[in-house]
Amino acid sequence: MGKVGVKLELEDRVVSVQVTPLEASVVELFEGQDTWTEDALTEKLGVDALALRGALAVWAGHGVLKEETEGSWRLLETVEEGASRCKSR
Repeated sequence: MGKVGVKLELEDRVVSVQVTPLEASVVELFEGQDTWTEDALTEKLGVDALALRGALAVWAGHGVLKEETEGSWRLLETVEEGASRCKSR
């Protein structure tokens, strides 16, 4: 599947990472909308729920996305208090 270089310029940091095309597609959708449900993302991207959860977990690990309630995700423009800043640059 390969890797894609992604550079995200958020309010308080820049995150530069190599990710899969699916992971890049997921985070790109958050450019136009700050919150998404997993159901809406699977429908929009045409992927299964398991693959989507894996992609969301990658971005959560980088401190870019956070699951607010079960199945609802939000873009983190700023690092939340108590969270460590992502070291990716």
